[in-house]
Amino acid sequence: MSHSIFRFLSIAPDTIKIAVKRKWKRDICRNGARIKKFHSYIDAGMDDVVKKTNAPREKNPSLDSWKQEKAMEWLLQKFHFTFDHMLIIQNPYGKVPLSSMLIFETDEKCLVQYSVRGKTAEKSISYCTKAFTRQHMIPVLGLYAAEKNIIEVTLFSVKMKPVAKRNLTIVTRPLPEKLQNVICPCEKMKNRNDELILVTGGLKGYTYAFDSDGMIRWYLATLPRQYGIYLYEGGHFMFPDRKLNSPTYINPHSNVMYEMDFAGRVHEVFHVSGGIHHCLTPRPKAGSGQGREILAAASSLRSRLEDAILCYDTANGEIVEKWDLGPLFPRKYLKRKDWAHLNAVYCCDRDHVLISLRNLHTIAKLDLSANELLWVAAPPDLYEGTKLESKMLAPAGEEFHYFFQQHAVEILHMDRQKGTMSILLFDNHCITKRKSRYYDGRQQSYGCLYQIDEKEKKIRTVFAIPCELSPTRSNVYFDRSQNSLFTMAGSANSSDLHDHAYISEWNVETGKLLSKYSITEGFFRAVPIRLTDYITDKKRSRPLDLHKGKLTPPVRSEHEGTIEWKQRSSQKFRISVTDDLILVQAKDHKIDKVFLVDQDMVWEKDFTNTYQVGEKFAKMVYAVSVPVDGLPAGRYEIHLQYEGEYIATGKWFIC
Repeated sequence: MSHSIFRFLSIAPDTIKIAVKRKWKRDICRNGARIKKFHSYIDAGMDDVVKKTNAPREKNPSLDSWKQEKAMEWLLQKFHFTFDHMLIIQNPYGKVPLSSMLIFETDEKCLVQYSVRGKTAEKSISYCTKAFTRQHMIPVLGLYAAEKNIIEVTLFSVKMKPVAKRNLTIVTRPLPEKLQNVICPCEKMKNRNDELILVTGGLKGYTYAFDSDGMIRWYLATLPRQYGIYLYEGGHFMFPDRKLNSPTYINPHSNVMYEMDFAGRVHEVFHVSGGIHHCLTPRPKAGSGQGREILAAASSLRSRLEDAILCYDTANGEIVEKWDLGPLFPRKYLKRKDWAHLNAVYCCDRDHVLISLRNLHTIAKLDLSANELLWVAAPPDLYEGTKLESKMLAPAGEEFHYFFQQHAVEILHMDRQKGTMSILLFDNHCITKRKSRYYDGRQQSYGCLYQIDEKEKKIRTVFAIPCELSPTRSNVYFDRSQNSLFTMAGSANSSDLHDHAYISEWNVETGKLLSKYSITEGFFRAVPIRLTDYITDKKRSRPLDLHKGKLTPPVRSEHEGTIEWKQRSSQKFRISVTDDLILVQAKDHKIDKVFLVDQDMVWEKDFTNTYQVGEKFAKMVYAVSVPVDGLPAGRYEIHLQYEGEYIATGKWFIC
């Protein structure tokens, strides 16, 4: 019976009507990949920019998610699955393997509540839908890997009385090899019930969430950039694409990102010219406005990198404003390419942010509207005799704790009337980038809380809790309910392992260790979450655009007709097409230029405005992007300048 359904789906157009209500004998469980064959029958009403090409095509993630949801809706409307005999789609959007979609209809409008049974009662994860309806498509998150998961499902009438209840079983596959045994509980968290720890980023790390037993209950099948995902508004997160980047002087920046939810749906695609790195945070709205602005770390690329902040309007896909930090600091510090290494931007309000500059051991408050530093906090010898000496916060108290190469600055509490704030940060406590006579030589990192008096221009240490030495990355998290601090040491190399990590919880009054987890793969950041806060059963609307935002377009070439092209294919580069982008994948800075050649003219995209100064990222393989929306209609040959050699690739497209 179940086989015939999916055989039918492989050949049935959407125009076919099935009026007879089916009587299934059991639940039908299928993987979401099986539903994708139905996508060709769904018309999104969008014309392809690239009409034809002999290069491989890559799907638009937002459109693909919408089509997958429409296919599941079609199944529900045509086959009338019931509460007793559901359709269960595992990994419905192909990105979250420990998730499923329950699809069925009821005779009366109902709310649906489910609970994924945990190994203990405290580990169960429960969720209740928000609206009464007859047709139900309910995402289930928090499954165990390689288990027969028991899901307890209950229907509630409009009077909130339970009208039906049943258990169903969902069998999941094992975790990927790199996630198996990645977490070792040294001392388990207590009194946290359904709370998970979300881990993201790292050089090669997955994004995943584990419970207090150290069991992974959620993970993404695809890897973001090494900075991980950024939690966003409405239970969503921003996912920076790992494969599509803009070259810089050292670490390439992600210039394509996706707004996703925890079920794996991609809601929107954003193109950001120049790219972003390290951090992204929603910018508070102006008055009662409905803007969707974000602040992100960027680069000036004026012979420097990782030293700028951009404001990006996600409603329109535009870079609204960009702030270059270079002119605000002494010129003697601008001689290095990575002189600042901006790794955190935290909003105090719409026009004021805290920033963390790792390579200057500095945190500062910046007035965005005036483009002015209001104060800086750093070891005193860093700004003695400079224009910023008058803006330094003076250390208060007998035992002030100086921080070095810090990460993850954030505000814990702020009193605007008194002009005070409490700030958290992770003190990596290293001086590999810039020396200071205030460095004490201690081989450990710290989770720190500071009290700042902005009126008196003073900074006081509230506590500095020591943890394993973590030279890079890492963050802290303060739990108000339990008065405890988490030190998320994302690159703790003290165990002699290449990229180890530790997550430790401490009582801030006694300094006592409350819980601890050893992680075999390093990460960028970690934070406790309740997965049910991020579940949404709201259906998506049809995407209005394939993406928002524009990358820098190609320009008319000055070398028309003067270049001798060598016919050559190579395994050292790969050309593909997605939406209105030509993608050329190769090692960092190997692609000098991309040429688009038709009968009358040549267009070029130049990538030689930067060059690689280090070795670490020189071997990184990623794709540079050439937008073709706006080119005159015609047939174009794709040619390259690869390591100085002019190559005719044999790939073409028609737009």
